[in-house]
Amino acid sequence: MEDDPFIDEWTEDEYEELILNLQETVRSGGFVYAAFYDDQLKGFVSVESNLFGTSQKYADLANIYVSEDMRKHGIGKALFDAAKA
Repeated sequence: MEDDPFIDEWTEDEYEELILNLQETVRSGGFVYAAFYDDQLKGFVSVESNLFGTSQKYADLANIYVSEDMRKHGIGKALFDAAKA
């Protein structure tokens, strides 16, 4: 196992790639849910539409993110619960 600390500073190219990936998730029937505060995106979760596993009952939680300034407020749990539902 290796420590991989999350860095909260994304480049413009990384943001553009993320947006394209989230748009494709929605287009393909997946799920994207976002959390906003003061009209600013503070978190999101995405689940891909393709199920996998021997019984085709597992879904890929592709992304879950909460901005550093909003962590420890239950946003991640709310996003995860939305993805589970």
